Amino acid sequence: MRTMLLIPLIAGCTPVMNKVTTKRALPAMMAIPDLDLACRFGNSVVGGVSSAKPGGPPDQPMLLGYLAAGICAELEAREHKLAGLAAQKALTGPQRAAAAADHRIQSQRHYATAARRYFAAWQHTVDTFGLECKGLKPREEALYLVGLIAGDLAVIADGAAGQPYAIPQSIILEAGRGASCLDNDAWWGVPDALQAAGWATVPGSGPEGADPAAMLEASAAVGDAAGVTVARALQVFTHANAGNDDALEAAIVAHGQAPAGDRDPMWVLLDEYARALSLFESDQIWLRAEGKRTETLGTLPGTSAVSDPFGGPSDPFGTDPFGTPPPTDDDEETP
Repeated sequence: MRTMLLIPLIAGCTPVMNKVTTKRALPAMMAIPDLDLACRFGNSVVGGVSSAKPGGPPDQPMLLGYLAAGICAELEAREHKLAGLAAQKALTGPQRAAAAADHRIQSQRHYATAARRYFAAWQHTVDTFGLECKGLKPREEALYLVGLIAGDLAVIADGAAGQPYAIPQSIILEAGRGASCLDNDAWWGVPDALQAAGWATVPGSGPEGADPAAMLEASAAVGDAAGVTVARALQVFTHANAGNDDALEAAIVAHGQAPAGDRDPMWVLLDEYARALSLFESDQIWLRAEGKRTETLGTLPGTSAVSDPFGGPSDPFGTDPFGTPPPTDDDEETP
C-alpha cells in the first residue's frame, strides 16, 4: 500500500523539479564564479535526479546537470591538450613524442566524455522545448538558450575527440535556427552569434548575402557591453575551428579588452566559461610560440608587453627567471 501511494507522489515531482530548476537551481548555478564548483554541481544533479522518477528523469534539471557536468570533462580535456603542447616545446627525442601522444590520447578521452554529456543536455533541451521558445518565461528562455549552446559544444567536443559519437554538424545549424526566436539584445548577442556560428561552420548554409564574420563581431560587441561575453567566446571558437588565425587572434585581443569588472553578477558563470574558452585558445597560441601559457588574456606573443602580476617587470633577468641578475653599481669592480 505504501509503495502504491509513493508512486504517484514521485511521478508528480516532475513539474515541481522543473519549476525548482528554472526558479532556483539555474540562477544559483549561474551566479557561481567558479567553473570547477559549477561542474561538480552538475555531477551531483545528474546522479541525484536520475533516480528521482521511474520511467525517466525530468528533462529540465537533467539539461542543466549534463551541461555543467560536461564542463568538468572539457576542462580536463583542455588541460591535457595544453600539457601536450608544452611537452612538444620543452622535451626532445622519444620523451617528447611519448608525452605528447599520451596527453593527446587523454585529451581525446575527456573530450569524448564532454561530447556525450553535452549531447545529453542538447537532447533534454529538444525534449523539453522542441526548438521553439514561444510562450517561455525569461528564466525558461535562459535554460533554453544554454541548452542550445550545449548543442554547439557537443559537436565541437565530438570533433576534438575524433568523432567517436558521430554527432551531426547539423546540430549547429539547428541551434542557430532555434535561437532566432530569442531577443538578441536581451540575451547578450548570443542568438545571432549561434546563427552566425552555424553559417560559418557549414559554408553556404546561411541566407544569400549573409556575412557570418561580421555578424559574429557585432554579436560579440553586444555581449561585451552587457557584461556576458558568451558571444565573444562563440566568435573565438568558431574562428579557431575554421582555422582563421588572424580573425581568431583579433577576437582574443578583443575579449581581453572587454572590461571584466562589468560582468553581470547574475550570469557570471557564463562569462567565466566564455573567458576560460578564449584563454584556452590563447594559451595554445602562446605555448606554440613561447612554450608558456598566456599571462594576460588579450596579449599575443611578440606584440604586447606583459606585466608581472606581482608588480615588477615580467622578466627582469632575461629569458631565464632564475638567471643571474645584472650587476649593480656596488657589484662592479672599481678600476
